[in-house]
Amino acid sequence: NNDSIYLKFDGTGPHIEHMKEFEGSYFKSVYKRAFLQLDDIIATFKQSSKNGLTVNRGYYDNTTPNMGSNYENSSNIITFAGRRGSGKSSAMLSFTEALKHYYSYEKMSGGNLPFKLTSVKQPVFSCLDCIDGSLLEHGEDIFKIVLAQMYQKFVDLDKNNGIFKEEGFVHKKKELLRQLEGIYRTVCDIESMENKQVLAGESYMSSLQSLSSSQKVKKDFEELIKEFTALMKYERPGILEVSNDHFVIIPIDDIDLNVSNGFSMLEKIHRYCMVQNVIVLLSVDIQQMLSIVSKSFYKGIPKVDKLLRDGQDQIHELSVDYINKVMPVNYRLYIPDINNHYSLYAVSIEREKSSVKRAVFWKLYRRIGIYFDSRGIKQHFYEPRSMRQLACFYLMLDFMEKEHIKKHDIYSAKELSEMEIKRFVTLWEENYELLTADLWNRIVIEKLYTDKDAFKLCEEIEK
Repeated sequence: NNDSIYLKFDGTGPHIEHMKEFEGSYFKSVYKRAFLQLDDIIATFKQSSKNGLTVNRGYYDNTTPNMGSNYENSSNIITFAGRRGSGKSSAMLSFTEALKHYYSYEKMSGGNLPFKLTSVKQPVFSCLDCIDGSLLEHGEDIFKIVLAQMYQKFVDLDKNNGIFKEEGFVHKKKELLRQLEGIYRTVCDIESMENKQVLAGESYMSSLQSLSSSQKVKKDFEELIKEFTALMKYERPGILEVSNDHFVIIPIDDIDLNVSNGFSMLEKIHRYCMVQNVIVLLSVDIQQMLSIVSKSFYKGIPKVDKLLRDGQDQIHELSVDYINKVMPVNYRLYIPDINNHYSLYAVSIEREKSSVKRAVFWKLYRRIGIYFDSRGIKQHFYEPRSMRQLACFYLMLDFMEKEHIKKHDIYSAKELSEMEIKRFVTLWEENYELLTADLWNRIVIEKLYTDKDAFKLCEEIEK
């Protein structure tokens, strides 16, 4: 089928797709929605600038009547939402890479891109390196890392002649670095104030000072973004990327895996990064993030209130409201579930040129001589439940020992000699031992919750 989407497994980590592959990608609908949502955010940016709304997203400082309501309810965070292993990180990183080269792509295509932004002409995107929230296990300040990323990107491009240095560049460079250092110093001061042990009489003044500093950071960061985007004119081979519409992309992955600090990271993203011409890309499991937020809110409730009958419901409702505020539903991208496509030829494994389920079970048959689930009535326990599991399981089967035999030989033992049959059986038994080890150590643990149930099931399957 020419309309099939073919999955290609060349590894088990994030797979970065080129923009020209988006039309035939498994994540095609995700990319399409991502560009539409980005277009909407940029249109809001442009409208707010036109109306003189120069203060942070989420707030407004303008005397123009009836201009604040839509603006203050908007967001600049696009969330790639999905379960663990669904491929959300791959989709987010592929989208980031497409934006990084969007200006060049649009120039070369003459404006005929399959996924196109309509609110701006030839925008420039400065994409920071993806921040892995799961690695910030010691409570590192994620906003400090954003500042460090901006500094490093500027310094590296300046060193490698990746920036067009027009007249006055040296002075503007010094001013930019001075602004960046000033914001970093203020953030460090806030951190120091929050950690400082103060006397009861001093606590209120300290809180006021911290609050005013936080507001200053947000305002200064917006000014920094203006200077940063004005100075960053990319000089690539044959193309000078200059545009009045320049945006900073901040991709952040897996903060939901950081149980201890996930909430504080999300809060700092929301507090400081919701400013003009900044777009944040988040890759998270919404359920896991909700659990982390709820845990954080529970810490603020007196112990006696936790015993109240409706305490748990109140915390859940509060957590859901917070998640919906920071990661609005209209800017969420839900990663498609691979289980919905197992029996369909709409999604196929490239090497097998057949549906996902058929490809996996024929691979099993060729490696161990047993065809599982021949009737195909129910979902089989060997069917992987996520994109990551599918990739890992398929590659494990692919790397098993194999014989180079003619296609028809595997169907009929009559055409094989006794020695060939013995060789195949020995090979299949060795491979089956590997499959059984994977069954005991991984698959059953993923399906069942108790060791007793797992042991009984494994015994029945092996029989």
